[in-house]
Amino acid sequence: MGTTLALAHTGKAVFDTSIAFEKMDDIEALSEMRVDSVETFIGMLQKQITHLQVLVLSDDLNSLLTSKFDQGARLTAGEEKHLNDYREPNYVETSLLPALAVYQMETLNKVEHLEFSKDTAKFIESKLSEIDHHFLENLIKGNQSDIFYNKLTVEVKGIELAKLLKERAKKQTLEYSPQSVP
Repeated sequence: MGTTLALAHTGKAVFDTSIAFEKMDDIEALSEMRVDSVETFIGMLQKQITHLQVLVLSDDLNSLLTSKFDQGARLTAGEEKHLNDYREPNYVETSLLPALAVYQMETLNKVEHLEFSKDTAKFIESKLSEIDHHFLENLIKGNQSDIFYNKLTVEVKGIELAKLLKERAKKQTLEYSPQSVP
């Protein structure tokens, strides 16, 4: 079995809120990946499915927290942090996955979830029940290793991108600050 990956790069943002990444000329070609067995291939697929499910959880959690905020509900400090961090580069890696690791440890040890309110914890539990726990644990372990070795998906290089991200974060924080609750 083999898989092929094609990469396209325009260097242009799709939306005003998109970030375009500069072209890297050092990638000439990616070799075809060989898979020895159907089980290995299924494992590779499940790993990617798990990653996609975590991305969906991220979006759904943000929608839930935004809705709660818009309705004037009080958010926990952890929920406010997730709401403010959501648009940051590497949010899933640096905020959500570590929070899910803590959440799972709290669940295993029957400790109350303090980062999230009871209804948000119930929502997260529902989402986690749809994700293969073995692959989620592996994703979290790999993520912790990546954080330790500073291997993040988005590396901010260049003063202009750093300024853009700082301004966007400042705007996002003002939109979802506790003082702005109606």
